[in-house]
Amino acid sequence: MYLKVGNDNGNSEQAIIINGDLYRQPNVNAFVQSVPSSDDTTVEALIPNIMNNLVVSIESPSTRIRSGTYYVGKFALESGKTLSKFTVGIDKKHNSDLPIINTLGNIAGYAVLKSFEKNNTIPTELKVKVDMTTALPINDWNPEASKIFIDRFKKGNHRVSVHVGNISIPVTVTFEDVYVMPEGTPAVFAMQKNFKVAENAWRKDKIFDDFNKLYDEKIDGSYFSDLKVAHVDIGDGTTDFAITEGLRFLPTFKLGKNVGVGHAITEAIPLFEDATNLSNIERQEYSKYLKDKKHKYYSDAQRFFFEGKVNQSSEIVSYLQQQLNKIRNEVDLILVYGGGSIAMRDALEERIATVAEDARTKLFYVPSDYAVTLNAEGMYLFVTSKIFDKYKKQQKEKVTN
Repeated sequence: MYLKVGNDNGNSEQAIIINGDLYRQPNVNAFVQSVPSSDDTTVEALIPNIMNNLVVSIESPSTRIRSGTYYVGKFALESGKTLSKFTVGIDKKHNSDLPIINTLGNIAGYAVLKSFEKNNTIPTELKVKVDMTTALPINDWNPEASKIFIDRFKKGNHRVSVHVGNISIPVTVTFEDVYVMPEGTPAVFAMQKNFKVAENAWRKDKIFDDFNKLYDEKIDGSYFSDLKVAHVDIGDGTTDFAITEGLRFLPTFKLGKNVGVGHAITEAIPLFEDATNLSNIERQEYSKYLKDKKHKYYSDAQRFFFEGKVNQSSEIVSYLQQQLNKIRNEVDLILVYGGGSIAMRDALEERIATVAEDARTKLFYVPSDYAVTLNAEGMYLFVTSKIFDKYKKQQKEKVTN
């Protein structure tokens, strides 16, 4: 089986596109001593929902624990087990085991699912080859860190056992080529093209509706083909302020800061726990309360989050102004997106609109339906592009020479 993967390892959420299928998971896992006991449900009935119930054992040359069993993503978050997660503003992704384990878990689970769907039988063993594009925070991204991250994926074979009910399905995952982009840059690929539509078609969906209405325009993805863009990619732990021109990243203006929605949540959690008599609330849990308007803790979560949100918004605006001053306002557009842009929109949008007006440029605040997955979409478009094919050829020539 051969898979192409666009893999956005966020501090809070992992958005991963595998062969055109998008999955979003809390970016956490739990190291456990044994697999959960199974009930009478058949394996055939369990496999269709496998991506929400990932339990895997991993033998990898790239993890500190050479052999371990893990709950991954949503199943880990809801298990009540002690979680491994990114520490906001501290952990370096290229040195962490979390993206290795969760990426392997998702790829192996997907391979089992697709094999079952195709053949209508439970696979006994699978071998998977992968081409992948992923990213590092813009301040951590450099040739050395990228090489470390790439080598951890490409270092030999990764053996994954996917546990489904009372059976285990062995999956060997081998990464052929991996490319690492700076976070805050893949989005420009996704603004131009729709990963769900045939190659070379400009994007033409509802992502442009708000912008077209605001500026009385009729743009599509072609608008971004040679645009100079100031990115504001708001994540959980970091916000990346890249500058791109067309598809080209301008490294002179590389800026990333430890600001984002996760810092506001960290401030809010102690107050929330006092009010609800709960304890040990994880950022990912709090984020779930913020998103679910029907949840009984939604109002409390929003109330305690507000002060931190305002403070983080002020910092983001300040860093954006610094970036624009550095480039002397010579940008055609400010593009705001990322998971944090949704929760912070009511405190942030008007302030950035004022910044855009002062800089004599335009603001494109990506709608919430698209803001979270834009980076993963861009990475998948890159891994399926002719640019990646050229990169693969170059890597093969290096080995040959």
